[in-house]
Amino acid sequence: MVSRSKSRILGDALAAVCGVVFFGLSVGFEKIDPRNVSWLTFGDQQTHWLGWRFFAADSWRWPLGANPTYGWGRMNSIVFTDSFPGLALFFKALNLEVFDNGQYFGIGLLVSAVALFLGGRKLFLRLGLSFWPALLAAAILSTTPLFWWMQRWYPALSSGVPLLVWAFYIYLDKELSSPRLFRRWLALLVAALATQAYLFLAVAGFFAATLIRRFVQNSSERRTLVVGCGVVFFLCTFVMYALGYYTVPSKWAQTGGYGWYSANLLGLIDQNDASRWMPDLPSISGQYEPTALSSGTLIILAILIGSQLIVQKPLGLRVLIREHFPLVGVLGVLLLVSVTNTISFGSTSFKVPLPERLEHALSIFRSSARFVWPTLVVLSVVTIVLVARRIRHTSVLLAAVLLFQVVDYGPEFGTVSSERNGRSSLITFDESFWERVPSAYEKISTHPAASLGLDWAVCAYAAVETKRIGECGYFSRVQGLESVNRSQSQALLSGNLDAATVYWVSIGWLQENLGALIDVYSATDTEVFISHKGGATSDASVLIFPVCEVHDACSFLGDDRETLGQFLRELKTAPQT
Repeated sequence: MVSRSKSRILGDALAAVCGVVFFGLSVGFEKIDPRNVSWLTFGDQQTHWLGWRFFAADSWRWPLGANPTYGWGRMNSIVFTDSFPGLALFFKALNLEVFDNGQYFGIGLLVSAVALFLGGRKLFLRLGLSFWPALLAAAILSTTPLFWWMQRWYPALSSGVPLLVWAFYIYLDKELSSPRLFRRWLALLVAALATQAYLFLAVAGFFAATLIRRFVQNSSERRTLVVGCGVVFFLCTFVMYALGYYTVPSKWAQTGGYGWYSANLLGLIDQNDASRWMPDLPSISGQYEPTALSSGTLIILAILIGSQLIVQKPLGLRVLIREHFPLVGVLGVLLLVSVTNTISFGSTSFKVPLPERLEHALSIFRSSARFVWPTLVVLSVVTIVLVARRIRHTSVLLAAVLLFQVVDYGPEFGTVSSERNGRSSLITFDESFWERVPSAYEKISTHPAASLGLDWAVCAYAAVETKRIGECGYFSRVQGLESVNRSQSQALLSGNLDAATVYWVSIGWLQENLGALIDVYSATDTEVFISHKGGATSDASVLIFPVCEVHDACSFLGDDRETLGQFLRELKTAPQT
């Protein structure tokens, strides 16, 4: 017993060390430094980081995850910027300036890496592999592009593989009593909710399969299962509310575009551009996220098929499918959702018509290819285990496959670690300009309003750095901004501007409404000034400052100062480009 306990502790320690080492290679230990923010200030990471900055600067509210100072209509939360919501709550509660002005995403990626290696080893031990094969198999599973590719673009989503590995691990535990079973599932489901909504649905699939299997196999605990399921549902709903899942209108969740980001039928073998030796197969637009078995797992699968052709010994797949039919069924449903009604085989695709309401409802999760991930994890694990049971020198085989996989993906592993490190944002910010702007201007609002609109990152960064509300940004669930645009257009076209708002307006919109605007602002030359020079905005936008007579005729603008009426008249006579 003592020897077994020591072996378990040693194995867990080795797995954790492997996770730390892999984090260092794939992400870089520099990313743990909360002051290192440069690597988060380009691409989609900008809104992950900016969402956190606004959230940290705001006071506590209910729901706890509400983030109303970033976006429009006070309808946003830390959930909808994919900012590791659970970690965001923790570090906001710490209230340390180094994190409030910095980042915790590196810590989140480190936790994910360690959790994946630990969970992978435990999973393979449960399936019968011994000490070293289990550790090697966990390393193969942990170095899949499904994990490290997501670190590059979507840090929170990279936690998907660890969560799914732990979900599979809990699913396979048939000896757990019902109370312990529900406690473990509740903890994992809450962890998924506190990470990303797609991951919650994927983990919930394993939970559903667990309930169905036990409900069918053990009639004596059916009542307990029903009650426990109800309790878990209630608590998860409460956690969703507390995290801010319901801060946006329900109609915003149905964004349209089901099928834009679907899984390809060749996706299970398509390495995209991750592999140096395996081909990047053709696909259709929007299919850029990883959906393939790792190159090492494909080799193991080829070995399994080859050995089966030679030995022709039953693998016991029929027995496995019958025993785990609920899980197979859940994975099948998720696969159908991931493929969508835009069915693609390589670069060829066709669309199967669906009822409009159903298609619109499915668009809640339009990045549907992510629902192939549970199948990838299960298929990878089963393939490795079946070969390990058949091949005598398992450790040698798995070590060779791991070496091949690491070398194959080597050029891509360090993509995140090679990204620029630094303590300054790469987002443009004219500090000297914004320091002069009176604090009475409490809000910066872009027009036209749009998620991922003109200068969104520059606007949002200026707002959070100067502790203003930023009505600009990039969000996973924002639509229906027509009413916002109508309201702002009416204010701008009538001259009835909000005295507390700096309007960040597209020059294109000004040109489209030039006649009406000149009529209004020619008579208010001393009241409304603009700035459109220097580093505060791009060449395609201007900043409009209302009620300048209150602020010494906007003298804080210095040489950049120009009345809006004058600018509009110049715009009218300027040659069109």
